[in-house]
Amino acid sequence: MPVSAAVFAFLLHPRLRLWEPAVCALFLAAGVFFGAGARGLAERESRIAVGQPLQNVRGVSGVLLDDPRASAFGRGFGRVRLAQSVGLGCCRVSARGVVGAFFPEDAVARMRQLGRGSSVFLSGVFLAGKDGPRFRAQGVHIVAPPSPIDLLRTRARLGLVEAFSGKGEAWGGLALALLLGVRDKLEGVLAAKYREAGCSYILALSGMHLAIIQAILAFLLKKPLGVKAAAASGAAFTLFYLFLAGAQPSLVRAAFMSIAAAAAVVFSFPAKTLEILSLSFLSQIAFDAGSGLSASFILSYLALSGLLLVGRSIEGALRGCLPSFLLSPLASSLGAFAATAPVVVFFFGVLRPVGILSGLALSPLSALFMAGSLLFLVLHFTFPPLSAPLGAALSQLYKLIEMTAAAAARFPAVAPGASVFVLALGSVLPFVIFCVCRHRISARLAIEAFD
Repeated sequence: MPVSAAVFAFLLHPRLRLWEPAVCALFLAAGVFFGAGARGLAERESRIAVGQPLQNVRGVSGVLLDDPRASAFGRGFGRVRLAQSVGLGCCRVSARGVVGAFFPEDAVARMRQLGRGSSVFLSGVFLAGKDGPRFRAQGVHIVAPPSPIDLLRTRARLGLVEAFSGKGEAWGGLALALLLGVRDKLEGVLAAKYREAGCSYILALSGMHLAIIQAILAFLLKKPLGVKAAAASGAAFTLFYLFLAGAQPSLVRAAFMSIAAAAAVVFSFPAKTLEILSLSFLSQIAFDAGSGLSASFILSYLALSGLLLVGRSIEGALRGCLPSFLLSPLASSLGAFAATAPVVVFFFGVLRPVGILSGLALSPLSALFMAGSLLFLVLHFTFPPLSAPLGAALSQLYKLIEMTAAAAARFPAVAPGASVFVLALGSVLPFVIFCVCRHRISARLAIEAFD
């Protein structure tokens, strides 16, 4: 018993912190079981029921849940919450569930004018897919417009799209992708270069995009309003931005964490980023279990977890070996890469290690471009003459981003295959890196204490 107490006291020593890997392993195991349960719940919720054989269905009615977007096949795509299905002989049956639907290309522009929340009737057939059935619409009929608030949101989005695409500049498509997540106007070549450079995550709305907007707000509001009022204003704007851009899983995670951090400032209670991340995960998976099945959700949480745990451990272990301005972003990039690598291989079958370095260049360039796009937007609606020279500067920055992405895309990808062995091996890698770095930090602390 005394020996056990001594070992326990040694593991909990505040300077050595050797207990952290064991605690992380325990919570990792708990997360696996919790995630498996959430997956089962999400799969049950995602099942569709149309009251008749799918092959007999010739039409469905329901509510459009997304803003229609262009697919790679020249058609529109969106999710529809089913209300009824129409079969052979015009047999109408109640239906439930959410189905992904492909729309005719000529109907997309008309549907965008009303946007999400519209009641629609789609004539067509169901198609089998590896992720479940999809509905291919041959005709689209808008039965009822959305609610006034959803219609107001759609009008605002269309106004922003028009502001960035009115002059036909290529950089406007990137601005819309970074600010609103609208990729319809983004050149396919640039999107492919981002992907081949291992930086496609930059185009997915997440914490980076929200942080840039909030940093600008904090700069403008902190002095006149004070710290707490500025934090509360930032939280309110976060909710508005989430409503405007749409509840994408990675953006919901970032918004929840941002609001929780603002609450900590307003109510003066301590909060750590890892604790807020954990609370965000539990809340998001509880209220929307279906989002936990998306790659965006999984990669968003893994990337930030890797940054906080593995990245900071690498930074602590290598402190003094590299300049701090280079070590911090490099360690963060390594941590996020190590944590997300197995899932990237599982979902996409390839791995792009060049993303560790290309992100160091493309992330700040994209952040600068996004800040410039926000300023352009303000000038466009307040003092248009000044927006023209800023647009020219953004065009040049766009070309620099394009060249940087193209240069990084030349590096070959690794294709290990999405085998279970690779997934299991990759899942252990971040934990091994974490333990090794923690051991190095603990040894250095012990030497410093002895000296």
